[in-house]
Amino acid sequence: MDRLSLMNMIGSMMVVDYPSREELDKWLKEEPYVVGNVWQNIEIKPCRVAPIFMELYK
Repeated sequence: MDRLSLMNMIGSMMVVDYPSREELDKWLKEEPYVVGNVWQNIEIKPCRVAPIFMELYK
């Protein structure tokens, strides 16, 4: 791969926290990038966030 190819964006990621899958689905129906077809392929995967990072949002 050349240097320019390495600089091209090929995806994105967002980490969100919702109390239920239903709440997440509700948000996705209104999320501007989803509604505007910017994000056309969405994979939802559970993950754990280290407690130290959660302290940033208190």
